[in-house]
Amino acid sequence: MSVSKKLLSFILSFLLAGFLFPQLLHSQDFYNKIQNFSEFRKLSGDPLSAKYGQVDAVKVVYDLQDESLYFVSSAAFEIHFQFCEQVLRYSAGHERFNICNYSTDPVCRQYLLANVNYFRGQKSFVFEISPLDYMPAADIVTMFNKVKTAVFFGEDMRLLLNSSRLEDLQNSNQLKLPVITPLEIFKGQKYQKINARSASGYLRLVIDKSMLARCKPDDILIVKGSMLDIPPVAGIITTELQTPLSHISILSVNRKIPSMAYVDALQDTALLSKVGQYVQLKVSDDGFTVKKVPLKNQKSKRKSTIRLDCDLDADSLVGSNYLSRKSSVFVGNKAAYFGELKKISTKCGFSTPESSFAIPFYFYDQHLRQSHADSLISTLVQDSSLRNNPDTLRSLLKKIRKRIESYPLDAAFLLSVEGRIKKEGSFSRMRFRSSTNAEDMKGFSGAGLYESKTGILGDSVKSIDKAIRKVWASAWNYNAFVERDLFGIDQQSVAMGILVHRSYPAETANGVAITKNIYRPENYGFTLNIQLGEETVVKPSDSLVCEQLICYPRLSNEFFKEKQIVEIISYSSLSPSRLILTEAELLHLANTLDKIKNHFHKALRPGSDYLEFGLDIEFKYDGPKRTLYIDQVRLYND
Repeated sequence: MSVSKKLLSFILSFLLAGFLFPQLLHSQDFYNKIQNFSEFRKLSGDPLSAKYGQVDAVKVVYDLQDESLYFVSSAAFEIHFQFCEQVLRYSAGHERFNICNYSTDPVCRQYLLANVNYFRGQKSFVFEISPLDYMPAADIVTMFNKVKTAVFFGEDMRLLLNSSRLEDLQNSNQLKLPVITPLEIFKGQKYQKINARSASGYLRLVIDKSMLARCKPDDILIVKGSMLDIPPVAGIITTELQTPLSHISILSVNRKIPSMAYVDALQDTALLSKVGQYVQLKVSDDGFTVKKVPLKNQKSKRKSTIRLDCDLDADSLVGSNYLSRKSSVFVGNKAAYFGELKKISTKCGFSTPESSFAIPFYFYDQHLRQSHADSLISTLVQDSSLRNNPDTLRSLLKKIRKRIESYPLDAAFLLSVEGRIKKEGSFSRMRFRSSTNAEDMKGFSGAGLYESKTGILGDSVKSIDKAIRKVWASAWNYNAFVERDLFGIDQQSVAMGILVHRSYPAETANGVAITKNIYRPENYGFTLNIQLGEETVVKPSDSLVCEQLICYPRLSNEFFKEKQIVEIISYSSLSPSRLILTEAELLHLANTLDKIKNHFHKALRPGSDYLEFGLDIEFKYDGPKRTLYIDQVRLYND
C-alpha cells in the first residue's frame, strides 16, 4: 500500500472512531476520576454564576443509562449540554435537554448534572447542583456518593444547600449528607469583586474616618471596614464583604471605579509594602492585582455640565394619586415614581404607604430665598477655589445646611402640611423622604446621599417643621455635593421635593430587589437583599450580613413551569439558620416584582432587552399580617 493510501486509511479510521466512539477524540477534556489536585486544576474553570469569588469549578455528568461518571473540562465545554451533545451524542437539542435533565421525570431524564467547586479562600471542596435543578433526593444522594468515591477529596466534600428546596430535603432527613450552608460560604470568602474595573493611583491605608479628609482623587484606598463618607478616589479596597446595594457598592458603581473586598488586606504584607507607591489596581470576578506602575500625569477631565429640569410652578401640595413619572420636574424622581407605583399597586398585588402626598420644589425654593441660603449657594458654586479645598467646602456646606435648618418655615405652608396629614388619615407619625431631581436618574442613582426624617404631629422633639427643614438641608450634604460634582451636575439647578407618607416604626422585614440576575447576566432571576426588622440593607451596622437571594417569578416556558425556585447566596447574620421570609412570600414577591418590571419596561425602555432591564426596588413587610409594601423604585445603574 502506498504512503498516500496508508494516510487516507488512517484518516478514515480516525474519523470512524470519532463517530462511533466520540470519547476517544475528547478524552483529554474529561476524566472518569480525579486522583490529585493537578488533575482538578486541569479541568477547572470559572463557574457560570459569579455570586462567590475565587472559585474553581469542574462540571460533573453522570450518565444514568450506563452508570458512567465524567469530570468535564470547563475550558472545553462552557455548559453541561455541550459535553453531552458532543461526547455522549445526545441528539434531542438544548431546549429538550434542559427540560428533561433538570426535572423530576425519571423517564425523560438521562443525566445527573452538578459542579464540584473549590473555594480557594476556605480551601474546601463543595458539591453543588443548580438551584434550577429539581433532581430527586435519591438521585442527589446517588450522584454525591458516586463523586465521593471517584475524587481524592471525597471524605472532605460537602453538599451546598443553595436553595430552599435542598434545605427542605435536608431538614426532612431525605439526604443524610454532609452539608455546608451559604452563610458559611459567604463568611468564609477572603475576596469579593464589587466593581470590576482598573485604575491607577497612590495606594493609601485608611484605618479610621479622620484619615479620609486627607484623601485625594488619585488615591486608591485600603479601608478598614465599611466607612460611609468616602471622598472621590480612584479605587477602594475594603476589609468587609459587601452586598450589591451596600454604600461602597453603590459609590463605586456610580463613580465607575474599581472596588473589592479583601478580608485579609491588613495582614497582606505584599500589599501593604506598596502603600505610598503609585500602583495599578485591577479587579476582576476571579481576583485582583496591585502592581507598581510608572507615574502618569493624568489631566482631570471635566464632564460637560448637566443642568437639571426644575419646574417651580406647582405651588400646592400634590396627592400621590395625581403623581406620575412625568411629575419628576416639579416633585423629584422618587415622588414621581412613587405615584407610578400607586397606580399599579392594586392590580399587581402590593400596597404603597398610606397617607401619601408630595411637597413640590416650589416650597424648597421659597425657603432658600427667604433664609438667604440661596446667596451662600451662589457664592460656593461660582468660586471654584472654594470647592477645591475639602475643609473649606465642608465648612461652607455646613453653613448652608445651618441656614436652611434654623430659619422657620412659612407659617401658612406648615399649616397646610399638617392639615394635609390630618385629611389623609389617622396616622400622626409621618416619614418625610428626600425627592430631588439629582437622584434616581439614568447613570446616577444618588442612593444614600440625602436624608429622610420622621415627623410626628404635636411632638415638639420630632416636629413636622424640623423634619422638613432637615430633609431640605440634606441637599447640601458634603457627600451629595461631591457626587454631583463628579457627575458634572449644575449644583444651582438642584432642587429638593419631599415625598410624605405614614411611618413604619415596627416593620418585620425590609429589603431591596434588583430586577435582574446580576450574577449571571442575560439569565432569569431577580437579586434580593433582605434584612430582619428595620436594620437597613444599604447602610448596615458593623459586621452585619444581610440575606442575599435569587428568586424566579412564574414563567410560562416549560423549563420553569411548576418550579418554585429560591436560590440562597447568604443568610442574614440576624437570622443565620432560616430565611427571613417564607417561601410563599418570596415567590409572591418575585411575581410582584415581575409585574412592576413589566410596567416600567413598557413605559421607560420599550423594545430593549427585558432580561437586562433592571429596576432597584425597595420593599418592606409590615404588621401582623405581614403586608407587602413597595415604597420606592428607580432605574438600576450598573
